[in-house]
Order: sequence, then structure tokens, then C-alpha cells
Amino acid sequence: MNHDYGTKVFLTNDIKELDRQTLLLENITEAELIKRAASALFEAICKLYPPPKGVCIFCGPGNNGNDGRVLATLLIEAGYDIKIFDLMHDDVPSLSSVSDDTLLIDALFGSGLNRPLDGVAADWVQSINNAPGIRIAIDIPSGLHGEVNEISNQFVAVRAHHTLTLEFPKLSLFFPESAAYAGAWRVVPFGLSPKVVAEKETPYRMVNPKRLKALLKPLPKFLHKGTAGRVRLLAGSTGMMGAAALAVKAAYRTGAGWVQALAPEREMGLLQMMVPEAIVGDVEEWRGWALGANTQVRPYDGAGPGLGVSEMAIKHLQIFLSIQTHPCLLDADALNILAMHPDLWQYVPDNSIITPHTGEFARLAGGWGNDFQRLQLQRRLAAQHHVIVVLKGAHTSIAFPDGAVYFNTTGNPGMATAGSGDVLTGIILGLLAQGLPPQESAILGVYLHGVAGDLAADALGQRSVMASDIVENISYAMQRFGDCCIYSI
Repeated sequence: MNHDYGTKVFLTNDIKELDRQTLLLENITEAELIKRAASALFEAICKLYPPPKGVCIFCGPGNNGNDGRVLATLLIEAGYDIKIFDLMHDDVPSLSSVSDDTLLIDALFGSGLNRPLDGVAADWVQSINNAPGIRIAIDIPSGLHGEVNEISNQFVAVRAHHTLTLEFPKLSLFFPESAAYAGAWRVVPFGLSPKVVAEKETPYRMVNPKRLKALLKPLPKFLHKGTAGRVRLLAGSTGMMGAAALAVKAAYRTGAGWVQALAPEREMGLLQMMVPEAIVGDVEEWRGWALGANTQVRPYDGAGPGLGVSEMAIKHLQIFLSIQTHPCLLDADALNILAMHPDLWQYVPDNSIITPHTGEFARLAGGWGNDFQRLQLQRRLAAQHHVIVVLKGAHTSIAFPDGAVYFNTTGNPGMATAGSGDVLTGIILGLLAQGLPPQESAILGVYLHGVAGDLAADALGQRSVMASDIVENISYAMQRFGDCCIYSI
């Protein structure tokens, strides 16, 4: 990509180096850097829970503990009622008298921890977890590691309601296994040197919506359906035509001017009724469609939603892949067929986009022991086949062939519903058809999909969201970026 659409995410060892270089470049002491961090944490806590409040701060031996001690001083001055517990000097705290609205601030270890908690430290964490009150972790919940966590019955970590992560999100905060410990997390900038940060490389990014706005351009005045972007989709089978309909609708809602779906002949009428705007073709007579001889603008092709894995579906996907000369999108059953017939990878064009959920990904890439291993498998799959791997879930991760990974920041649990992935397929295809390159289409498509899901949840509640609700909110998600559409010639 020519542009960077994210905020850097660093490994914990890199962050230590950034701290050190900031001290040298700005000629400040470690104590001054700790004061910056504590001041930023103070501001964040005051916004979340203004004084007066009862606060218990649990301080450990390193800089995380020092952050907590300076923070305690600032909170006292602001009118909070503070109790400080020091791991180096106090017994395991008894917190039975703590009230439900007391703030329990975890400043024990932070992201520098490199081994599982045991002994007295584990007892402290268990005491904090068992107490009433509102648990707030500084940087990362104590016991949780910045990258690799082997979660087991013996694993001990603070179960925070809020995590205030300093300067950068820690990589493990994007992983499912951390959700039970991190709670709702937010980044708290505190003043590391921008020059040092800019010069430090990392393959990881968190999507930055402000930078995505660079992708938006006004619709040309003389645009028409033939030049607004064409999508062609191999999708659907008996009992699964809804998947095709959702993808077609999503592509149209994203701005594509012409969307054709190939479906079994007996299902064509059903699809036409569900989506009157769709151009429906018989999948048995698709060779002329595949060659695209009569199109002035080359369509972008996708395959998979509701396709099934029958012998006929496999045959159709084989033909689909054999004629691809430009990046395409593969989802759902197209990926299941690819896992069944790995020899088909040779026909997948470079920079194509695949959008597996975790089950489909496991069939493609194999199993993993923890989420960091899963991330590395995702990067390896992208590099091996020169494709963009969109691994769907909370904080959907988007891995590119060069090893870069973007983590998404939109979406909610209500989107865990049948058809949600088909909507994402349509959104990304709609962006591709309008001229966005594959990598940008993947990043922006995932982000818009999440925004549409969040808007649907705001209106209906997370439990009530259906995939069709996500489709209906795509237009409102687009409006959040201004009254523009994505278009480039």
C-alpha cells in the first residue's frame, strides 16, 4: 500500500526501547516519564469516574507500580479517598469491606511480565478479583502478557472492567482469549517521542478511521450504472439463497452500479424476488459471463456465500478460479472447497481477498495453541499464497502478503449472526468494483461493516441484530464519512 491507514501497535520489548529512546532524545529522567504517564491516567480516570470516590491502588515492584504511586498522589489532591497497597510490603489485602463503587486500580505488573503469576502475587490478584468494586487495570491487567498467553485452569490475571493501556494497545488486547480479563479498553497517550515512534517499524496496526477518509472521493457528475462499478458473484444453492441475496444487497448499498449473481436455475426466480435489482444468471450457462466479453468495465468477481460443497459447486468453483486473471474475493464455501482441494490455490490470483471465520481458517491453516500462534498462522497463509486474509471476529484482523496486519476497531457481539459474513463479502466487492485496490478495500470494508453493525445494535439492541439490519445500515455507515462514496478512476 502507498498509505498507512492505522496506528502502530508494538510488541512489549519494542515499547521498552521506545521509552528508552524518548528519555535520551528529550533528555528527561525516568521519573519525569512516569509523571507524564500518571498524569494521563489521572485524566482518564477522572473522566470515567469523577471524584469523590473511594479508591484502592495496588502497586507492584516495577514502573507499573511507580505509575500507580504517582497516580495516587494526583487522585488524593483531586479529592479521592485513597488506600495504597504495596505488594513489596503488605500482606494479601483484605477487601471484604470494599463497596461496589470503589475503584480498584491494578498497578501491580503491567505488560512487562514474562512468566505466569504464582505465589503471593497470584493471591493478591485473586483477592482483587473476588472483591466488589470497579477494577481498572493500568496498561494491561496484571497476569496477562502483551503477546503470548497460555490460558488454562491455573491461569491467574486481574479481571478488569476497564483497561487503560498506555500510548499503544498491547497486541494481546486484540485476541479473544484476553476478553475475559481486559474488559473495555482504551488507549491513553502520555507523550512518547513522535519522532521515535515514527522511526520504529512494526508489522501491526490498529485501523485509524481518520486516515480512511483519504479513500473517499465525490461521485462524478456523469456517473452511470455501467461505470459505477460492476460485481459478479457465484453464490447460492437450494436452501441458501439468502446468503447470495445479502451479498448482492450489500454490494449495491456500498455503491456498486451493477451486480450480477449466478444461481442454480431453479433458484433464480427466488433470488430475483428477494433482490429485484439483481441481474440473475443461470450458473449452468455461465461461461460467457465468466469471460465478460460484452462488458466495457471489468467486473470484480466473488464466490462462496451459500454455494455449498456439492460436486456441482466444486466444479463451478474450479471453472471460476481457472478464468481469474485479477484479484477476486473468496468466502464461506469457496474456502471450504479450497481446504478440500488445496491444488486450487494455484489458480487464486495474487492479492485476492479471502474472508474466513475461525472454523474456515482452521481448515485452511491448521490448528493453534494460543491466539498469538493463530496470528502468525494467518500471516504465514497470506505470505504463502500472496493473498489478503481477513480473519473475521471481534477485532477482525487483516493480514497482507508482506506480513503487515491491521486490527479493526468497530463491530459488536450482535453481529455474530447468520449472514453477517455474506454482508461483508458484498461490501468489499462493492468497494473493489468502484476502483479501490484490494488492500484498501479489505480495510475499509471491514471497518464499514462494523460501523453498520454498531448502528444496527444502537437501534435494535445487540441481541436483536440480523444480517439484513447490517445491510440496511450500510448507507448510514457511509454517511459517517461524509456525503460521499468511494470512487476512483
